[in-house]
Amino acid sequence: MKEASSSTRKNFLIKFIMGWVSLIVMPMVYGIVEYIFPPALKEKILQTFTIKDGMKNIAPGTFSKIKFDKTPVIVLSSNDGQVKAFNARCTHLGCVVKYRETSRDFFCECHSSRFDANGKNIEGPASKPLQQFKVSITGQDITLTAKM
Repeated sequence: MKEASSSTRKNFLIKFIMGWVSLIVMPMVYGIVEYIFPPALKEKILQTFTIKDGMKNIAPGTFSKIKFDKTPVIVLSSNDGQVKAFNARCTHLGCVVKYRETSRDFFCECHSSRFDANGKNIEGPASKPLQQFKVSITGQDITLTAKM
């Protein structure tokens, strides 16, 4: 009987130690995997998005807000029919910017960063322009492709 109870204690201790080691090793494995597969590589997996009948919803001189994967996007249509699309996340801290039609600029309410209609930073703490998407139009469909 004594041998059976020491065997179960031994099994319990082995399982306990293995579980403890797993808890310590798993964060390291996660860090290594994140290093091997950086965010830029993950973003390339889904980099094209098509808005079906998008041109019907965006009249010349207006804008529309959509989601590209989980990224908020603002699509602008100029009076001459040119279409541009920008990531709506501020390059300072990632807050969502708003497009102001009256001043024709993007404004981040978190820290007052301002971007012109081409996404270039013109005021505030943001040091980089907004990410612009490549836009192609086929019929009424708008296809957005992330620029890497």
